[in-house]
Amino acid sequence: MMKTKIFIIGTGPYGISIANALYKKKIPFAIAGKMFSLWYDHTLDSMSIRSDWHSSEIYEADDRYNVKDFIYKNYPKDEAKKIMSHKLPIDVFRKYLKFIESDLKYPILSHHVTKLTKIENGFISELENGEKIESESVVIATGIEAHKHLPKSLQNLNSPNLIHTWEVHKYEHWKNKNVLMIGAGQSAGEGIVHLYDNNKITWLTRKEPVFFSEPLNLPTPIFKFTLHISPYFYFMPNWMRKKFGKIFVISTITPDLQEKTMSEKVTKVRADVEEIGLEIRGEKFFSKKLNQEFDGVVASTGYILNINNLKFVDTTLLNSIKVQDNFPLLDFDFQTNVKNLFIVGALSEPHYGPAQKFIMGTRHAAVRIAKWAEKN
Repeated sequence: MMKTKIFIIGTGPYGISIANALYKKKIPFAIAGKMFSLWYDHTLDSMSIRSDWHSSEIYEADDRYNVKDFIYKNYPKDEAKKIMSHKLPIDVFRKYLKFIESDLKYPILSHHVTKLTKIENGFISELENGEKIESESVVIATGIEAHKHLPKSLQNLNSPNLIHTWEVHKYEHWKNKNVLMIGAGQSAGEGIVHLYDNNKITWLTRKEPVFFSEPLNLPTPIFKFTLHISPYFYFMPNWMRKKFGKIFVISTITPDLQEKTMSEKVTKVRADVEEIGLEIRGEKFFSKKLNQEFDGVVASTGYILNINNLKFVDTTLLNSIKVQDNFPLLDFDFQTNVKNLFIVGALSEPHYGPAQKFIMGTRHAAVRIAKWAEKN
């Protein structure tokens, strides 16, 4: 059994940023997961990443993974300028992530964690290949996959052609299909544009879509300022943090997707998915209210964050974590009430603000946890 001081569960931007900070301070750690799987396996090849380049950098104390530097070193100057003037194409961002992978000075255990258990002096983490890691501390940095949401009316429709947008590989090659796209956010817009030329699309939303360049319907300077002050959210009154949280729930779609999504070729329906009476008939779907048949349904229905979605955490341990509104209560170092157990990323958003939903939040999490580790 491997033994280490800190074990990081998750190899996305948060896990890797924390590992970078621990490595620099020579603090013993191990890290496990499928590296950057959101961008490799769950993003459409034809799209760009949503956030600007300046808020999409993996944290490294020496600024080694600066996105702008990477692009100007790896593309001709004119092409680099063009890339930097728009949202980063996913193929460019994937090359950036591959560069980081090749540059890491520590090993990655490329398996998911299937069970996390508390023991007297630490934790035992079991990987899908049966390997076990004993550690004094654990950092959970597992991203959003466990939190993907399907509305009640879709949960009992057992069909391989009902697909949450997390599983883009299951629908990105569809052709000559009658598709029902559900949702008013960026994932729905990207799915429509990707499928636009080769499929018939009906777009179901509860309200009129909002087209805005940033992930939120806020002026760019205010959006950037809100992300930058993430470390100070912890000291705000609870009511103020909740108010900011509500602002950051709104779904928007980037304007570059507006032409195709709002074209006459896409049929728009304003209704709640619970109201349209969707059922399975043979190998297809049928909506009673719309009186229409569909070959496939793509649920761009987002994510509902809830600590109970972390199914790999032993029930006894999970039940011992203090929560509020299904989010873990954390101290300023991202530590739960369970000593030496840390949670970063989206599940920490109520305490540290909206930056924790973006790559930009990795710096604060990495710095805080590395400082804690140095002292302990």
